[in-house]
Amino acid sequence: MSRAVALAMLVLARVAHGDPETLRDQLGEAQLIVRGSAIETARTGLFADTQFAVSDTLRGDAPGDTIVVRDIAEGATPLDRGEDVILLLDAKTPDGVYPLHHPVGRYRVDGDEVIVNASGVDGANVSAKDLRPRAPDESIPLERFRAFATGTWRPRTAPPVAIESPPPRTPARGSAVPAPVPSAERSSAARWPWLVAALAVVALVLYGLRRAR
Repeated sequence: MSRAVALAMLVLARVAHGDPETLRDQLGEAQLIVRGSAIETARTGLFADTQFAVSDTLRGDAPGDTIVVRDIAEGATPLDRGEDVILLLDAKTPDGVYPLHHPVGRYRVDGDEVIVNASGVDGANVSAKDLRPRAPDESIPLERFRAFATGTWRPRTAPPVAIESPPPRTPARGSAVPAPVPSAERSSAARWPWLVAALAVVALVLYGLRRAR
């Protein structure tokens, strides 16, 4: 199995288990992320320039209600007029247009959902030349997609469980209160005089035995 295939399988497995890193990576390099719809597309040589009506800005700062989006004309599917989409765009060029972020820079919006498959892209907009594994269409809530785009999404974590110490036990009425247990320090201090006395006795006995010989 080639390294590329193994990496692709790992990516699919991560997203299938709810790991958002793949989608976050897709959105990470885009300078501007906007939602809206195409008004009109004109092909000029190698490019297709689309007048795009912006209804919402998810990242960056769109200069107005309408911008010009540029895509590569050859092999590209033109933006459908009136279709509700989210576009990932690169920085504005000197001639005032925003290049569509490649390899995949657009997502269909269906009500309050965004079409995003396990590869982190909208499969309908993947070029036939793109060799990444195809995955069935899925969707995520628009607000969650927005959180990914703005970088404010955080995985939910369970709140820490507070462990409280049990209250001190009180003796039942009429029962005797147990005497406090002497600490180890006090016990060892109390043993020292007896040890010294015992050693002194042993020394005297040994001394007497030697004298008797």
